[in-house]
Amino acid sequence: MSARFASFYARFEDKFRGARAVICARLLEYVPLLQVIERDGASAVDLGCGRGEWLELLRDRGWRAHGVDLDDQMLARCTALGLDVRREDAVAHLRALPAASLDLVSGFHVVEHLPLDVLLDVVAEARRVLRPGGLAIFETPNPENLQVGAHTFYLDPTHVRPLPPGLLSFIVQEAGFGLVDVLRLHPYEELALGESADTPPAVAESIRRLFGPQDYAVIGLNVASAADPLAEPVSTAIERIRRDGAATTATHAQRLAAAEQRAAAAEAAGREAGDRAGRAEAEAQRLREAFAAAEGSRARLDAELAALRGDAQGVRQERDALQVQLDAHRVLARDALERCDRAAAELDEMKNSLLWRAGGPAYRGLRSLLRGK
Repeated sequence: MSARFASFYARFEDKFRGARAVICARLLEYVPLLQVIERDGASAVDLGCGRGEWLELLRDRGWRAHGVDLDDQMLARCTALGLDVRREDAVAHLRALPAASLDLVSGFHVVEHLPLDVLLDVVAEARRVLRPGGLAIFETPNPENLQVGAHTFYLDPTHVRPLPPGLLSFIVQEAGFGLVDVLRLHPYEELALGESADTPPAVAESIRRLFGPQDYAVIGLNVASAADPLAEPVSTAIERIRRDGAATTATHAQRLAAAEQRAAAAEAAGREAGDRAGRAEAEAQRLREAFAAAEGSRARLDAELAALRGDAQGVRQERDALQVQLDAHRVLARDALERCDRAAAELDEMKNSLLWRAGGPAYRGLRSLLRGK
C-alpha cells in the first residue's frame, strides 16, 4: 500500500465509516455476547483492527486483546491510544498462534475485503485458535439492503464483493462452528417510520429492502453442536441484542419524527420571520423615502434660509447707509439750529441797539408804505 493511498484511505474511513465515537457506541451492542464468554484473563485478537474502537472496548473490560492490520496510519492511531497492535497479515498471524489459545476472534468490516480462498482460511484458522466455547464475530455490510448492495458497498475501493448472510453463515458452519447465527444490525431510521400495523406486506417488504439493516454479523460459537450448554446463553444474548436493536430503531424513529416536527415548526417560524423581515423592509423603505423627502425639504429650507440671510445682510447694509445719512442730517440740523440761534441773538442785540431805536419808526413806516402799494 502506497503512502499516498494510505493517507487517502485514512481520510476515507473517517468520512464514510463514521466518527470514532459513533462506532464505539455501536460496538456496545455486542456486550451481552462478551458477558457470556468473559473470564479472568480472557484473550482476543481483532483482525483488521483499523482505528481500534473494538480493541479499546475489550481493553476497558479487562480483556487481553491485540489487533493486526496492514495500514500503518491505522496502526499509528492505535499505538497512540496505548493499544497492542501488530503489522501482520491476518491469515499469517492466525497460523502463528497456538491452537485453542483465544476466547474471541473478531473481524469488523474485514471479510468483504478478502478473496474467497483467503476468507475460507481466515474462518478455518479462527476456529482452530479458539478454545472450546470461544466466539467468532464477523461483521460486514448487508447486501440484503438494496441501498447497500447496489450503492454504498462500492464506495470503498478496497471492497472485493458483497457477502450475502447466507453465504457467510454457510462458510462459518463449514469451518465447524457448532452454533451459527446471523445478527442484522443498524437499520435506517426511516424503517420504523415507514412500517405500521396497516402497512401492506408487499410495501413493508419493500421498505425493509430499502431501509433495513445496513450491516449484519455472523456469530460462530466453537462448540460441537447447538446442544452444547454454552449455546443457550449465547443464543439468549443474541436475542437480547435483537430486541435492544428493535427498541433502538423505534427510539430513533420517535426522535426522527420529533425532529421533523421541530423542523416543521422551525420552517414555520422561518416563514413568519421572513414575513416580519418583509414588513420591516417595507417600513424601512418607507422611512428611507420619508428621510429622502425630509432631506429634500431641508435642502430647500437651507436655500431659503441662505436667501433670507442674504436679504438680511442687504437690509443691514441699507440700514447702515441710512444711519450714516441720518447722522449727517443731524449734524446739518444742529449746525442750522446753531446758526438760527446766533441770528436770533444778533437780532435781539440789534433791536436793543441805539440805531434800531432811532431808525425803527422810519423803517416801520417805510414797510407800511410798501405794503400799501
